[in-house]
Amino acid sequence: MYFMKTFFSVGSARTLQEPVGSMVNITIDKRHDNQKKLQIQEHCRSVRADVDLKPYLDSSAHRRELYVFFCPNYFPHVGGVERYTYGLTRELLKKGKNVLIITSSMKGTSRYSRDKDGAEIYRIPSVYVLSDRMPLMLPGNHWKRLDRILACYDSVRIVIQTMLYPMSLFALRYAEKRGYPYTIICHGSNYVCLRDSVVDKMEHCYEKWMLRQAQKAEAVFFAVSKSGQQWLEENFGIMTKGVLYNSLDSQVVESVCSSDTAPLFRGNKTASDTRIFAFVGRLISEKGIYQLLNAFNRLRAEGRNIALLVIGDGPEMEHMKKISGDQVFFLGYRSNSDTLSFLRESDCLCLPSDSEGGMPTVVLEAALCGCYIIVSPYGGSREFISSNRYGYLMEGNSEEDVYTAMKFFLENQERCGEVVKACRQHFLTDGFTWENTCKSLMSFFGDV
Repeated sequence: MYFMKTFFSVGSARTLQEPVGSMVNITIDKRHDNQKKLQIQEHCRSVRADVDLKPYLDSSAHRRELYVFFCPNYFPHVGGVERYTYGLTRELLKKGKNVLIITSSMKGTSRYSRDKDGAEIYRIPSVYVLSDRMPLMLPGNHWKRLDRILACYDSVRIVIQTMLYPMSLFALRYAEKRGYPYTIICHGSNYVCLRDSVVDKMEHCYEKWMLRQAQKAEAVFFAVSKSGQQWLEENFGIMTKGVLYNSLDSQVVESVCSSDTAPLFRGNKTASDTRIFAFVGRLISEKGIYQLLNAFNRLRAEGRNIALLVIGDGPEMEHMKKISGDQVFFLGYRSNSDTLSFLRESDCLCLPSDSEGGMPTVVLEAALCGCYIIVSPYGGSREFISSNRYGYLMEGNSEEDVYTAMKFFLENQERCGEVVKACRQHFLTDGFTWENTCKSLMSFFGDV
């Protein structure tokens, strides 16, 4: 995909079926391989492209499949969909597939890049609204530019991450017009809640309209949880193809968990016998972080020897710091390996979210890292922590619910230790791995 920069830097393009005029027709015929190689080389010299052409001049590399992920938000923007896209694309790369991630531009990011694992990333110029939640694509010849890239491959599969963004509709229209096989992965199990009655009503109408466009196109849907699958069926009459669960590369987590790195908190910033709670996620009110902070402060006031690690960033961080008591450590955004290290030191993960999302990756990570897990009954978490056999499934996510759950953990250590073992085995035996999720996706596209 280093050839990508060359194609994006020149003038207009026509559809894939048309000759490209001054551009090179990249559809390589075996009888004319040498001629096409010379044409490509000449074209690149004409635009002074400083790129590595070897993958594109090699006809065998040219003919491999390309998986295109339209992910409106992607790293360095942090969220569940971003981590899901990262995990699934890593598994595809392991299987020898080419991966292109189409996402929104962000400050400090380049338009074209390749990550350390080999996934290509193209960022469409965009602006963000609604507290950096909603990227809006700026005008441009995005379809024509994509044509020039995708023409390098004999087979293209398109994966659209959610139908919440203008880019999602762009991807749907593009795949339909070009005739590429595609699917939509829905990550929620309820409407997005912005905690403003007027804005929420507008958002619900917008979300309904977006899903209706996909229905009109007879798009194939997947959900990332059974609760999401049920929500789509009951509210929109959308019958999904199946569930593509959020997952983990268990080998990576196991390697982090088995490493002999020195603890950062236990015995250093906290006493060795301190019980450490952890929260991982975006610091916004719908994640239940205020209920957690208030419950934690109550337990501290009772004289409990506890600490709380808050891992994540968000617009409400500074306010949360002001209302927090002692032994609350705000660690900001951390890499995945750092997050796993902190979970390894923690005794209990607490996620009192009131938003109906898919299954959080951090729940699976905490299970492998040996944490007791407390979750609210909303969204995909309850499908993994399906009963108190595997953790603590709260009845709600009020401050009192969170306080009761945390107190139960502190006063029932032996029982909770058995639950931690059962939860870890639950993950290992029930197949929440990227390999299984990737296999399901590839099977849909006929690549298995």
